[in-house]
Amino acid sequence: MSGRGDGVDSQLASETNKMKIQPSASRSALLLECSYAFSVEIEPEPGGEPSRYGVAFHSLLAFLLLKKGSRDGYDRVVDAAVKANRLPPSSARDLAGHARGSYQVLYAWLKGKNPWGRDFLKGQKMEVEKSFALRMLGPPVGSGLPIVRKISPPSLEEHCYEDLLPGEIAGTADLILGDLVLDHKTGQAETFEQPAEKPQLKTLALIPLYRGGMKREEWKPIAGVLHAPRLGLPEVYADEVEDLPTHEAALSRSLARIGDGSLRPGPWCSRCPAREVCPAQHGDLLKRSGEIVKSSMGIKEFLDGDDHSRSIMGPSDIGKIHLLFHQLEALLKVGKKEIRQWVEDHPEEVAARPDGKELALVSKRYERLSKSSIIEALGKLKGEKELARLRKLGAISEDERVELHAVPGAGR
Repeated sequence: MSGRGDGVDSQLASETNKMKIQPSASRSALLLECSYAFSVEIEPEPGGEPSRYGVAFHSLLAFLLLKKGSRDGYDRVVDAAVKANRLPPSSARDLAGHARGSYQVLYAWLKGKNPWGRDFLKGQKMEVEKSFALRMLGPPVGSGLPIVRKISPPSLEEHCYEDLLPGEIAGTADLILGDLVLDHKTGQAETFEQPAEKPQLKTLALIPLYRGGMKREEWKPIAGVLHAPRLGLPEVYADEVEDLPTHEAALSRSLARIGDGSLRPGPWCSRCPAREVCPAQHGDLLKRSGEIVKSSMGIKEFLDGDDHSRSIMGPSDIGKIHLLFHQLEALLKVGKKEIRQWVEDHPEEVAARPDGKELALVSKRYERLSKSSIIEALGKLKGEKELARLRKLGAISEDERVELHAVPGAGR
């Protein structure tokens, strides 16, 4: 028996919701360490309540900044933000006051209560929640200014920039006032006493530089963070960015590596969204396979539906079981890849299963249709028109379902 089958199965298969991680300012720290995650497709994880709360907070702060703190229409904006981000009543009650109190602290800081004693609002054009694409590939670093352009804001659920082009890195600035670039944070997982050291802020600081055409040696932007944790007092941290050319060069090199297959394991792997499909993590997963399988034996009662066992289980027990299932799924994915590789490497040998079946590589033909493939084939304008036509015909339908996901908890 050969290792390759001859069967052909032609069918129309809808593309999964997998997508590539896009280079963005918020992913700058990961990109600078390892570019592999930006060349593979993963299933995006939806944000939890803390993430949705943060999005709602940003929208309210943007409203207050543009309306100079006016209360006119504020309540309607709060209601819309709560609805759009599906926030529970307990979160909604805190949101309005949290955003307004944070704005008051930020406004006082901008008017002069800052280390420079400057009125950042005087004579400066205010830009709020604007998204940009930076292109650093092309001319060698230092030989000319890269390109910057405005783009559409990212999607709410996947945080995906639809019009970002290959070779570009996206960034959404919460507030730009001349040489000041500010980001708003509501989480508590990190501190921001040294914002100019944050790769995300350094990337955002490139936006006004590229737009203004200033000389790098004359450009020392101020990077800042309005840190407004839900369980703490809001505070603004800001500092001058001293080593922006160094950051720019490193970012350019990392962007150029995307797709070349290179990867660099390190401490950042634990937070990488692509760790489950990364070859560098497969060895560790397979090394722990015995431990994972052994620990799975302890949940037999749960799977059997034993009422007594389930009655004494608490939330932490359910969380441990869910994590175990997640690890088993990852182990199965890696195991299947390793088995396929073995079959490919040993075409003359037969791998027989205990049930009598034998492993073979069977060729199948699939037709795939997706939104991205239509836009790629027709271009953005014609592609959107074609998608609108298909929606009108009923060929594309939208639905909503409730899924169970592990999302970042409070403070992340």
